[in-house]
Amino acid sequence: MPCYGPGRPYPHVLHGFDDKLGGGIPEGHVVLLAGEPGTMKSTIAFNMIYQNALRDGRPGTYVSLEQGRENSRATWTR
Repeated sequence: MPCYGPGRPYPHVLHGFDDKLGGGIPEGHVVLLAGEPGTMKSTIAFNMIYQNALRDGRPGTYVSLEQGRENSRATWTR
């Protein structure tokens, strides 16, 4: 069983994906998964949270927001 300390990555548990990101998401970081509908963003998030909880007892939080592109741009340019 892997041992994770402060600042150590949370693995995604997706074959090859962690290697691309240097081992996973660093502990304590917030990640935004953004993209078009149907691109498996929720599936990736749920899988990562579930597998880390099941394997290592690590907590996770999933938040889902829907905001249109124009509304987002208006908010970001304020």
